[in-house]
Amino acid sequence: MPDTRDEPQTPSNGNNSSYEVQVRLTTYMPVLKTTKKSGPTKSFRKNSKLKSKDFDYNFEETTDNYTQFLNYILQLCGFKNLKATGSRVFPMAVQVPPVAKNATTDIESSDEYIKLVSKILLKKPSKAIIVYVDEQEIKNAKLPKKAARPHNEDGSEGDVESGEGNSEEDDDQDDSELSQIDCQLARFRGLLEAKYGSDQDNTYAYPDPVTGNMVPLTPFMMKEWSRGMYDGIATVSEPPNTSTFDPINRLPSIRNDHHRSVSSIESAPTSDIGHLANIITALRPPATPQRAPTAPPATVEPYFNSPSKLPRFLSHVEKDYGVDVTNYHQVLEKEKIGPDVLSKISDNSLLALKLPLGDIIRLKEAAAAWITKPPQANIPEPAHKHVCFEKRWLDGSGAASYFGSSIEPVSLGGAAVDYEWWYLNDTFGTMLPINAGYRPVLDADFDPSDI
Repeated sequence: MPDTRDEPQTPSNGNNSSYEVQVRLTTYMPVLKTTKKSGPTKSFRKNSKLKSKDFDYNFEETTDNYTQFLNYILQLCGFKNLKATGSRVFPMAVQVPPVAKNATTDIESSDEYIKLVSKILLKKPSKAIIVYVDEQEIKNAKLPKKAARPHNEDGSEGDVESGEGNSEEDDDQDDSELSQIDCQLARFRGLLEAKYGSDQDNTYAYPDPVTGNMVPLTPFMMKEWSRGMYDGIATVSEPPNTSTFDPINRLPSIRNDHHRSVSSIESAPTSDIGHLANIITALRPPATPQRAPTAPPATVEPYFNSPSKLPRFLSHVEKDYGVDVTNYHQVLEKEKIGPDVLSKISDNSLLALKLPLGDIIRLKEAAAAWITKPPQANIPEPAHKHVCFEKRWLDGSGAASYFGSSIEPVSLGGAAVDYEWWYLNDTFGTMLPINAGYRPVLDADFDPSDI
């Protein structure tokens, strides 16, 4: 025969006092909250939707009928391992039609239940009686548990109470929907947030073990670091040895530590490759059919779209779409985000970089059009440019301005120099450094020995 011992059975009696009952259970979901002081802690958030169950019940004005009613609710709501007794009950609120919800009756004892049943039998409501119960209140009531059912003398199985109350370990096992791995990862992440969080805002940064510079910690990097700590390949002080944390893949994070002698001139930090791309893009004249092709690598070709053309792409968006987006250059270049990959990055990842949602949508639309443009759609730069260069001495003694048309590679033969060359970038309106190994091609009226 089928086993039906766990199925709730509606108590019955000889009286015709069966009424429709609807139980509405308030449930909770576990969440983890992380603070810098205490790390991750578990709490519970109330679900907005109530769990509802309908059944018919025969009400009687007795204490046994009260405990039977509570146990029937426990069975319907999934608390099959708990049992209400004469001394251990849980509270509920009962709404007997036609009263409104704000006029419910709180039931916390058998005396209150018997009085309520008297009213029910007197009014004989035609609509469902609504009972409100709370999951947390049931658990806080410390109801006794049902133990394994021993066999009675007649061969049937019975229920045995196993003592009152639940241990904290049992509560955690019943309540927590997070796996052990999730809890460990959350704990490790809390340690990282506490160590590398900023006191001024909600940003995170860690010192690079190679360069010593502060590197922003994105949510993806935080997750990978936490996983590395779980796998034993990282500590809270040392990130994992993965491509994400490799300084070679974060060239924008490697800064030149030379002393800047002219503090009134601001520079926009970019990578070495980015500097070279910007300079060649800005200065190189277009190739002519009569001359042998001397075009640089495709990644810096001035007339073809490429990931290194972030400044030109942002300038295009600002000009054609009327949106001020050139100030996003540094943050996008730090993460190696160009127009070729912009559509593949989620909005949430870009929001984490402090980009407004509206500008994210505009950038993605512009990138889709930009990377599909035919080569001839990009207007070439003028054949001759008059570029402002500046020679800055590292000892702080000063700087000198020159004009020229381009840059060229130069071999220093290992000799140390006490100056740096900078050029004026028209796109951003600021001075940017020229990479080591290159020098400007100055106008003919300057002495070449100066460079």
